[in-house]
Formats: sequence, structure tokens, C-alpha cells
Amino acid sequence: MTADMIHSKRRKSGLIAAMMGALMMAAPLAAQDINLVEQHNSNALWFENWSGLSNANLTVREPSGQVLDFPSRKGSPVFKLEKSEGADGIYKYELRAATEEKARRVNKLYSGRDNEPESASVPYVLTGFFVVNRGVIVEKDTSTEDDDKK
Repeated sequence: MTADMIHSKRRKSGLIAAMMGALMMAAPLAAQDINLVEQHNSNALWFENWSGLSNANLTVREPSGQVLDFPSRKGSPVFKLEKSEGADGIYKYELRAATEEKARRVNKLYSGRDNEPESASVPYVLTGFFVVNRGVIVEKDTSTEDDDKK
């Protein structure tokens, strides 16, 4: 291995460690005050109680494995199920958004800019799933075996 290769690997591992550390520190702070509520009708999924969030991206993974992104600068991103393409099954999602809360950057990465900001928005991350049956979004089955025995 050359010195350049070793330096490159160290830089990449340092970048990954810095990003993971920032996410791990920031996520609990944002989750304390934001209580989004997943909403849906037969062909769309969105979130309510959206105050304090911006620059969101909703990533949805279809049962076929296809991944779709739904960005929104202001307000909740909305996933719309097209009847012709809506395969039955479990759809997994990840919602990422910026909060109004700022956190000091601990490990600033030099990007060649002289005016690196001292703080960044604390991220908010929410994951979940919804179910499509017969081409429509349906309620999740929250019953258990014990419910059937009553």
C-alpha cells in the first residue's frame, strides 16, 4: 500500500466516524420535542405535526426493491401510490428532515471553504412501514394472538 492509499483510507474512516458521531449525538435531541404523526388515506402517506422541520426527504422502498425519494423544502413530503404501479406488500420508509435546533460542529471537515459554519441543523430521522393490499394503503394489523382468544 502506498502512503496516498493509507491517507485516503484514514480520511474516509475519519469522515464516516465524524458523521456517525454527529448523528448519534444529534438524533436524541431532536426526537424529544417532535412528535410526527403518520397519516394516510387509500393512496397517499404524509405526516402531521410538522412544525419545526424543513428540508425533508421521504425515502420509500417498495416490495419490489425499488427505492423512491420524495423531497420537500417546507411541509411534509407526500408519497402517492399510483394504482397501476402499487404492488401489494410492505413498504418501508425513512423520513429525514432538518430541525430548527442548531448544534455546534465538533469535527469540522475542511471542504476548501474559509467560512465554514460553526453549527448545523440537528437532524430528525423517523423510520416505519405501511401496508398495501389490493392496490390501496390499509391499516396496520395491530392485533395479537391474545386478542383472538378473548
